[in-house]
Amino acid sequence: MRRAARRRAEHYAYFQEEPAENVHVGGEDARTLGPWSSARQLVDERERARANREEQIKRRKKEEEGLVAWKPRADRREGSTTAIGNTPSLFEFALQILCDHFDAVESLEGIPDVVRAPIAAELSRRRTLTPHTLPVLVAGYPTELLLRNCTLLDQATMVDAFKGMGISRLQRMELQFCGRGFGDSAVEAILQQGKSSLKEDTEAAVMPLLEAISLSGAYRLSDKGLRALVESSPSLKSLKLESCTRVADGGSTCLSALHGVADSLEVLSLKLCDMDDNNLLHVLPKIQSLQHLELDGQPYITDALICEIAANLPLKSLHLAGCRGVTDDGVVAVASFCPMLESVVLDDLPKVSDRGVVALAESCKHLKRVSLRQCTGVSASALSQLVASGGITELNITGITSVDSKFIQHLTMSCLGSLSKLDLSWCRMFHEDALGHLVDACTFLEELTLFGCSQITQRLCKGHSNPRVTIHGR
Repeated sequence: MRRAARRRAEHYAYFQEEPAENVHVGGEDARTLGPWSSARQLVDERERARANREEQIKRRKKEEEGLVAWKPRADRREGSTTAIGNTPSLFEFALQILCDHFDAVESLEGIPDVVRAPIAAELSRRRTLTPHTLPVLVAGYPTELLLRNCTLLDQATMVDAFKGMGISRLQRMELQFCGRGFGDSAVEAILQQGKSSLKEDTEAAVMPLLEAISLSGAYRLSDKGLRALVESSPSLKSLKLESCTRVADGGSTCLSALHGVADSLEVLSLKLCDMDDNNLLHVLPKIQSLQHLELDGQPYITDALICEIAANLPLKSLHLAGCRGVTDDGVVAVASFCPMLESVVLDDLPKVSDRGVVALAESCKHLKRVSLRQCTGVSASALSQLVASGGITELNITGITSVDSKFIQHLTMSCLGSLSKLDLSWCRMFHEDALGHLVDACTFLEELTLFGCSQITQRLCKGHSNPRVTIHGR
């Protein structure tokens, strides 16, 4: 109880070294001058603050007018240019027609997995993945089972589906929102069916070819069921768990099962699995083959754990979104121990500032994907150093209010031939012309997200000349 109270207090308590000017309380003697004098002082302070804001806006506009010169080059309203990818392909047309009449499909035997996967994804999107459509989808011994919405599938349906597909050939299994039908009893029944099919060698693994397991929302799956899955998959290379709450309850037992695949496991994701940092500390550094680690939403993650992991694992990707206990010390340790890092996600970390970002910029020269959403302690100058390497392909800096036109210009020059995805939501300090120059110059840019950017108008959205880019939020 005490530990929970401390965590909650730390979540709400913040110390601000330079408190913002509060014009609503007056000066130090506002309460000693009487009500009339106090009221006049409050009015004067508000007027002065408003004048300062207007002066800053004028100064910023004057600086930006000489910094960037951009003119719209196209007008899509008149049809002078057309965006690539607006017309669906023949495969997409066929996929839509097939899913529209999937109730009339009798069998998909002979259809390769590369075609079955889009069919399953479209059925999941339409919420038509039911006990009637699943047997048709998994018939014919597929090597991949990709079901992105299992909310309508109960336990009996899941067990029968695995029975009909032959799990000994399965190489990849992805079940999202599978809490209703995929629990401990379902795992036990599925593995028992697999063992009964092994007539000659009862000691052989039930799923010897399975390399990737991804489970989302499996609220009935405990550490016992997960352990059975891992022990039945000796070739496992990727294990992704998200919002598996019962697995978190027995985290030590669950993680200890990973020792059996410590030589082969390369990807591990424990998103929103509330595991204790001591359990993670005893297991994760021993998985020497681990290269991609996702610990998003883990409230107990500390700098000590991050330092230990970074010092022992050859990480190429690290996701720590929402791990609010991580500070600059942990980020600096990652930068020093993992120079080959390619992807880092540090979303919503209020204790990460310029020191951590600059350390990444100086040590990790292979960074391609960076996300610093809501890292309000990071400045535009530190971001400029981070993108100076020129290899950034995806960048998310949502909510970093210090992003200005100079940074946009620096990003344009540094990542001219690499940038493909950019999220500038709620960044309102840069000028529309600066972003227009970026959109036109970065020819590989495909996605641009601008939620909350009120300074962006249709002049940019309709006037840029990049046929690849899709703008979200405006």
